[in-house]
Amino acid sequence: MSKYLTKSVAATISALLLLGCAAPAFAADATVEKKETSYLILNADGSVQEQITSDWLHSDDGFDSVTDESDLSDIQNLKSDVMPEQSGNTLKWTTDETDIYYQGKTDKDLPVSMTITYKLDGKETAPKDLIGKSGKLEMTIKYTNHSKQTVSLAGKQTELYTPFMMVTGMILST
Repeated sequence: MSKYLTKSVAATISALLLLGCAAPAFAADATVEKKETSYLILNADGSVQEQITSDWLHSDDGFDSVTDESDLSDIQNLKSDVMPEQSGNTLKWTTDETDIYYQGKTDKDLPVSMTITYKLDGKETAPKDLIGKSGKLEMTIKYTNHSKQTVSLAGKQTELYTPFMMVTGMILST
């Protein structure tokens, strides 16, 4: 395995958590839609190196003092110079624009975790031991959903897990 492969696995595997936002934005008279996506930069074992969350707010009427709940730090507006007034986890946006794209960082626990194991020629191998090796490589990626609720169904307490769509990508040299 090449040095490039190890760097690719360590630095560019990203898992996309496509999340419907639980904390919508609010405005007095306007309907505001919010979509949130988390991007993860992972280490070779699947542990999180960095988590970046991107939010998209849309309002046909613009944002006249729209408040949005967010626990992100290092918030950056990706499309304009408009920045929110921030008070704790409340962001207040004021602009005539109909779309706001912003991102920030978070270290909160993820609803889904991931582990990666490697086999080289059928033998389990640590990622650092793959450098410079050749052979048949098998990567197993395991997701674990931690987002569950206990609900009453037909008078019986049942655990239900939140459904997530997961995507894993990597860049490999040809």
